[in-house]
Amino acid sequence: MGKIITNKGEGSAHKNKKTKDLKYFDKEEWIVVENCHEILKSQEEHNEILNKIKVRTKFHPAARRGAFIFSGILYCAKCSKSMQMQDKGIKEALIKPCRKADHVGNKCDNKGNKLSTVLEAVKYLLKDEAIRLKTEEETTGMNFVDYNKLIATTEDKIQKVNKAISRIKDMYEEGDYDKEEYLDRLNKRKSDINKLEAEIVDYQLLLRKQSDLTNDQKAKRFEDVFSILDSTSVETETKNSLLKEIIEKVIYIKNNNGDVPQVEVLFK
Repeated sequence: MGKIITNKGEGSAHKNKKTKDLKYFDKEEWIVVENCHEILKSQEEHNEILNKIKVRTKFHPAARRGAFIFSGILYCAKCSKSMQMQDKGIKEALIKPCRKADHVGNKCDNKGNKLSTVLEAVKYLLKDEAIRLKTEEETTGMNFVDYNKLIATTEDKIQKVNKAISRIKDMYEEGDYDKEEYLDRLNKRKSDINKLEAEIVDYQLLLRKQSDLTNDQKAKRFEDVFSILDSTSVETETKNSLLKEIIEKVIYIKNNNGDVPQVEVLFK
């Protein structure tokens, strides 16, 4: 990004180096010098790389490979950490008991179970959510606002204001306005542009929040995922990819060995 950053810290943690203890400084104390070399990546590209790293570090490598159904989205209801699955040559995959430790060393005691039990619970919840979406009063169509059209209209207004600014500059050069009147008119037009640009930002944010799917279309997505969960011809990785499009987390708990597991699904 063309930056050179120094003064991030001082000292060393190397056991054989006689120096100050390693200490990292706050960002406010860093020395950042801009435009020191050819830009290798933009800030946007840098942010995208950081986001990809952040997403990848959320999941165990086996979870990223999609080794088991629900890999990367199955979480413990007790400690909120991701749960692991295993398959030791037996017929059914198992959810491993959660033994993650908290900050003082207390280990979680969430019991394990057959993965198929969670699969059946999730299938039931998927079907139930699809039915709910179909029977729920459809509001998407009634409340739909064409923000793309509003953005285009506002951009047209900005073009008109820019033309007005050009006319103001021409009239000033021709002597029709003195400097005071010229600056007054120019600043008013620039203020208009700032307001219109702010409107566009608001419309863009609202556009991102507004789903273009009707409830029936959403229900169809749930039904499509439901239909492939038992299929032996669909790869587990593909199933996981489709599940992650509609599910944020599958939350699991089993307090005692004889208990029926409780499963909750957080849909996106």
